[in-house]
Amino acid sequence: RVREVGERARAIARELPTRRSPEASTGGVPLALAERPARCPSAASFDARRGSRGKETVRARGLRELAFGEGTLDLGALEQLVDESQVRAIGALLRRLGRLADGRTPLRVLVGRALAEVDARGLYHLDPRPELARVRALDLGAAVNRLRSLEITRN
Repeated sequence: RVREVGERARAIARELPTRRSPEASTGGVPLALAERPARCPSAASFDARRGSRGKETVRARGLRELAFGEGTLDLGALEQLVDESQVRAIGALLRRLGRLADGRTPLRVLVGRALAEVDARGLYHLDPRPELARVRALDLGAAVNRLRSLEITRN
């Protein structure tokens, strides 16, 4: 049988105060959830050039890999990716992040700006080739974190 006991639980909590001290300098928010220094990537982190000729390499290799410059990003843990067109879009967005990054702007802001451009101007603004699909900010951020070339400064 289901009963509402929320008010009774709050009354018990008032009667039996905790001896725990408030979290220091975080406004009562646990330190793990408190604001952390912003992670600001450099533009060089998103360099997709490869080899002595400096040709850009951005190529989806199925649903779980993206060739980007000298390396390959393993996207296997990004379970929300369901189509290779999303992997191609991540590659195009990584190139766009390279043009937006300045070493002072937080990654969260850069991802937001890039996806706002996609919302305003469309995916073909990033890359005129067809078959790009919208990705979530979380998936784009996760792909950035898999770049071996990622250089971060904290602000």
